[in-house]
Amino acid sequence: MLSKYVSSLIKIKKSRGDNPMLQSCDPSSPSYPHSQFLKGIKEAACWAVKTVINKANEVGFDLGGRNGGYFCFLEHEYDDPTIPLTLTTLIGTVPDGEDAEHSALSWEKVRRLHAKYKYGDHRLSWQSRNESKKRYGGAVCASFPTEAFFFGFSGLPELVDEAAMLLAAVKAEYMTLGEAMELAQISENFFFLKNDWNLAA
Repeated sequence: MLSKYVSSLIKIKKSRGDNPMLQSCDPSSPSYPHSQFLKGIKEAACWAVKTVINKANEVGFDLGGRNGGYFCFLEHEYDDPTIPLTLTTLIGTVPDGEDAEHSALSWEKVRRLHAKYKYGDHRLSWQSRNESKKRYGGAVCASFPTEAFFFGFSGLPELVDEAAMLLAAVKAEYMTLGEAMELAQISENFFFLKNDWNLAA
């Protein structure tokens, strides 16, 4: 069952002030606001991460012994004056002592892409990548006329992080596989482009 692989931390900011409401809880609980929406996002991300890890092992792509990471999701409605809804979730495992690093990196990727999309036209965090400043690829944006959805991951090799998020956006039905392939062309993500992905699995 997908949920047994996932532990979650949900952060919702009600306004643009400096007082976020921070709760440790299960977003799949019916009593939690936006529970069904976040449950679907979480399941899509979990499926995508497991899928890219299995594919990497199948084709001999070296993951460096890594088996998971932190997923960050941000949903932004253009006409909503509140801070966007965010979700940060651990999927799989990360090496001891690296939780804080990968949690922070996944959020940084999404936050940076949100800014670059809002004030520019970036659809991938790869487009503002700067390794010297620890700014990496691994976040993608699914764009619609009234809102945008941002998916970010940190914990696997950079191209695999991005591939997982492209698949998560497709699995959640916020992007077509064709659109994901077009975005992967921007970053020249050969891991995503050269493999076949079974979305029905």
